Formats: sequence, structure tokens, C-alpha cells
Amino acid sequence: MSRKHLRILTQGRAFYAMHFFLADYFRITSSDSIGALLSCMLFLNDGKTADPVLWEDWCEIVGDHPITIMQAFLGMNTFLHRYFQGTTSVNVKNMFYNISLVIDDKPNKEEVWRQWVMCVEKAFKD
Repeated sequence: MSRKHLRILTQGRAFYAMHFFLADYFRITSSDSIGALLSCMLFLNDGKTADPVLWEDWCEIVGDHPITIMQAFLGMNTFLHRYFQGTTSVNVKNMFYNISLVIDDKPNKEEVWRQWVMCVEKAFKD
């Protein structure tokens, strides 16, 4: 296992990684649902997200202690399920399917996991 897979993330870095992951998915799909979430996740000058409840939800899900890349990925899954509860968006459902490939250790998970690790790396550089 490479060293970058052993990285430990703060709740803030994990949130940024999730933002990058969603932004990549938005670039591919142009999903209005994902675009709306991304705009709510932006940090404003006051240090709060455009929708402060999203940050509170994220902190409740991941806690305030350092987490592994996989724990952050699982936290992202929980967060997205909360946010998109009852969605009819095909793009969002496809995103959940791709995430489930990694969580359930199914074939074809490598690309989704590789994308997540790249997003984590971006979060460390940002």
C-alpha cells in the first residue's frame, strides 16, 4: 500500500476532498443536483459554508478527530445519502452506485477509488 493511502485527514481536508470528488463528477455529468450541492458547500469569507447546516452535518458524521481515507470516503457516502435522500436524479443514483462499488468491494472499483485518492491529494495541496 502506498504512503498516500495511509494519509490521515482532518474533517476540513476530508470535506475538501469530497468537494473535489463532487466537482469532478459535476464536470462529467453537469448534474443540477450536484451543482446545487457544490454551491452550498463553498466556504465564504466568514469561514462558514454557504449552507452552514451542511458543515454541521459533515462534522456530526465524521467527528472532530483525524480519520483515514476510507473513513472519509464512508463519511462522504453517509453525507451524500442524507443530502440526496429521496432524489430522482439519475446522475446522483449513478454516483451512489459507483461509490457502492468501493464500499462493497465489487469489481471495477479501482477507478472510483483512484479518483477519490486523487481528490484527497488535491485537498492536501489546496
